[in-house]
Amino acid sequence: MLSWTESRRHTEAARRGRRRAVVLGLAAMALALLVAACGGGGSSEDAPDQADSNQDAVNQDAVVDGGGGSVMPTVRILGPSPAYDPNQNEAMKVVMEGMAELGMETEVETVPDFPAFDDVASARDYDLAFAGYVGTMLRLEPTELLGAPLSCAGVDSTNYSGYCKQEYEKLLQQANTASDADKRHSVVDQMQQMLAADLPMIVM
Repeated sequence: MLSWTESRRHTEAARRGRRRAVVLGLAAMALALLVAACGGGGSSEDAPDQADSNQDAVNQDAVVDGGGGSVMPTVRILGPSPAYDPNQNEAMKVVMEGMAELGMETEVETVPDFPAFDDVASARDYDLAFAGYVGTMLRLEPTELLGAPLSCAGVDSTNYSGYCKQEYEKLLQQANTASDADKRHSVVDQMQQMLAADLPMIVM
């Protein structure tokens, strides 16, 4: 039978193992997003200029090995300062730890408030950004968060990822106009499945 001290030690070890698995998983997802942004994913099919711009930025920031070949790009991260949002700031640090374990170099820019975040995020001069939405009654409506933050119409405003896909737009229009609850539910499910495959955002 384990003593209390031994039991606690095993519990803490298990927690650390789970935390490390989550961190590495998030970092791997972040790497997948970066690869997609560099032209490997093609989720923003209607924004080729942005993809070219991202590729140029990655080429400039790539870590170079002794032979002169590109090894891994430096990932530019935008996120809130600890004073602005301590929870998101901590989540950002956790993901950065995972990236470091995968051999990825990061460069972070923190902002003091939402207006500052909006200014920097709108320019899209970053690879990953950490942001959040406060839960409200209005946001129980699924298209509230599946609409402007992810639609082509929001690319110049609240769609910070630049995600723009016509197939998704058609589903969004159906979700906004469907009167049958079951049909609308099915359409929203399809939208979520598409987002899960394209990963314009990682929900934490």
